[in-house]
Amino acid sequence: MDESRYSGNAVSVCKEIRELAERSGAIDMASGISDFECPPELVGLLADSATCGHNNFVDPDGLPALREAISAALLPLTGRTYNPVTEITVTAGTVQAVHTAISALVGDDDEVIIFEPAAVTLAPSVLRNNGRPVYIQMKPPLFTIDWDEVRRAINPKTKLIILDSPHNPTGALLTDDDMQQLQKLTNGARIQLLSIEADSALVYDSLKYQSVVRFGKLADRSLTVSSCDRLYNISGLGIAFCAGPAKMMSDFRYVQEYQLHCANVPAQYALTQLLRHSYPADEVVELYMGKRNYFSRLMAKSPFKLLPVQGGCFQLLDYSRVSSESDVAFVRRLIAEAGVAMMPVSVFYHERTKQKLLRLCFARENSVLEEVAARLSRIA
Repeated sequence: MDESRYSGNAVSVCKEIRELAERSGAIDMASGISDFECPPELVGLLADSATCGHNNFVDPDGLPALREAISAALLPLTGRTYNPVTEITVTAGTVQAVHTAISALVGDDDEVIIFEPAAVTLAPSVLRNNGRPVYIQMKPPLFTIDWDEVRRAINPKTKLIILDSPHNPTGALLTDDDMQQLQKLTNGARIQLLSIEADSALVYDSLKYQSVVRFGKLADRSLTVSSCDRLYNISGLGIAFCAGPAKMMSDFRYVQEYQLHCANVPAQYALTQLLRHSYPADEVVELYMGKRNYFSRLMAKSPFKLLPVQGGCFQLLDYSRVSSESDVAFVRRLIAEAGVAMMPVSVFYHERTKQKLLRLCFARENSVLEEVAARLSRIA
């Protein structure tokens, strides 16, 4: 286990790319930022909330009215009614929620199964709670999970399995069969689940989203982390939420009490009103799927190969027909020569990989996608 790499180097590479892009004026396709505006009514709600006395601490578990609105919004997605009093907690963003969940569930020498490529924050959270990451690589090009490999990895020390669907960085979705396999593997075991479902609204091509919550035996052992970031284009507000059985949520809240007094209060009031009256999932899916499809058409004649995207806002590009360089070296050259910044997929692995893959976020205006495609075609 290369602890030093995951505790620093991957994050350093990400930071380097952002700084190189900023200094050079390159188009930043590496981060998850979008060009889309938040709903106009949200701007007014935020202003009203900030000037109407909503500037003090609220319940550290989240504004009660917001938890009620979240419970109502989750029902059609998950098929489960969460008790807003005991089973939903508002957090200061998804990264904090995930770290809090890991801190609540993982102890000394507990093993945690992480599917790679994986968000760079997962393994450090496990390591900082004295747990041990157990890495299982997903199988390209669809980045599926080999459940026989998972079965072989499970042992009495296995405490937690972390899921992410739609998956970052690949855009892969977990299927009904995946959930059935997982249910069999964990039945009768002490294993708990952490399911990152932040982009659950973004599912394409008439595919059906499969939440762990729709599978009773999984729901009873799962904490799920979700957000409205993509739904309303509010990633900068720092609001997410965690849902789960009351006992697990009690442990989650105990940890969060030592991390923050409460999440962004004006945003909690504003989001409460917005969720009560608007949940534009169909519109958002149409927008994001249109961007995915448009960029794919723009790149159709380039030597870059675009991998399938089933959900989320990220696209993987295979550049093996363009260069034999490592992905980090190639990204640096793209920034310098083409003025385009993308994320090398190797940062999402605990060991270096020879895959020639880059990640970009396609949540951009058409003019940006067109310029990026033109620049990439020129360097190719």
